[in-house]
Parts: sequence; C-alpha cells; structure tokens
Amino acid sequence: SGTVVARYDYDPYGRSTTVIGTNKPDFNFTGLYQHAKSGLDMAVHRFYDPDLGRWLSRDPIGEAGGINLYGYVGNNPVNYVDELGLAVGDWWDFPANYRRAREIGLDELAKHDGHNDCDDATRHAEWSQRMAEELGSGYAWLFGVGHEIGDELRLEPQPIGELFMDLHNNAVGRSAAGGTIDSGQLQTVPGRGPIPFHPY
Repeated sequence: SGTVVARYDYDPYGRSTTVIGTNKPDFNFTGLYQHAKSGLDMAVHRFYDPDLGRWLSRDPIGEAGGINLYGYVGNNPVNYVDELGLAVGDWWDFPANYRRAREIGLDELAKHDGHNDCDDATRHAEWSQRMAEELGSGYAWLFGVGHEIGDELRLEPQPIGELFMDLHNNAVGRSAAGGTIDSGQLQTVPGRGPIPFHPY
C-alpha cells in the first residue's frame, strides 16, 4: 500500500516532462487520446501536438472557433479545454451549456413546430445560431449533432435525407451567428436543397 505505480508530469500544453513507471494511460493531461506511435493527441476532428502546443490542421469550423486556426485553447491550457478540436470551452461549463441548449431548443420549438417544412428548417437554423452566439460554435455543433444522432438512437429513426437536412440547417444557423440567417440556404424538403452538405 502507498506504492507509486506511475507518475507523470506535464508542461502547460500537455507534453510529458517526467514519466515514472510503465503504466501508460490512454488519455493525457489534455484529456485527449494519445496515439502511441505518433505521440500526437487525437481529438474528434484533428490532431494536437503537445510539443508544439498547436493543432496540426486548420480548425474545421473556421474562424468561428477563434482567429488562430491552429492555436490550442487560446494559449490557456490550464483553464480551458477543447475535446473536439473545434472551440475553446471551460470544462466545468458543459452541464450548464447543455441545459441552456435545451432551453433554447424548447423556445424555438414553441415558435416553429412544423415538420419537414419552412418552420422545421427555421427552427433548426435559429436554434443553432442562438447556441453559437450564447455558448460558442463548438458547443452548438456538439449539441446539434448530438441531438440528431441521439434521436436516431432513442426514437424511431428518421429517413437519412431528413437527418442530413437537419444537420445542414444546423450548419446554416451556426455560420450565421452574429448576423442574419439566409433563408435561401435552408433545406425544407429532405434530399433537396444546397449541396454539398457540410456538417461544420
């Protein structure tokens, strides 16, 4: 009892500075999965290099995640996280942000209750736009995709065209954060509308 099996020390950006023991965890200081062969940390959308303190590819949501497309958590890794590789967030904000996303969704449902029509398209876009403005684009993406995929798992699955239509309209709303939604970009009929589909 009281025996140290392993000890890891990290620099502020997640690079291992001291390793004692042979028990190597799969997840590092950053909370990301470490790819053993490359030494890179894997997020859902891109790879992070703890030696550089930067992502290795551009932010898939563009400047909505901040103007530094390769920077990691606004150069403040002690206080912020970015599990998806999309946008900076406070690790303790997730439950409150999830509750707020649900509140916004219920508010939009009360205003626009249609199905596979302009009301449906507007509801998805406005929900995502409001989430992006209040919670950030990363959370808007996460909760929007999670809602659509969660519906597929919990309820009777919707046709794939409807799923892609809803994801498209969510993306239109996120990209309009801080501005006005272009209703000409919305899909109101599954399988028809602007192409290509872009989930970010």
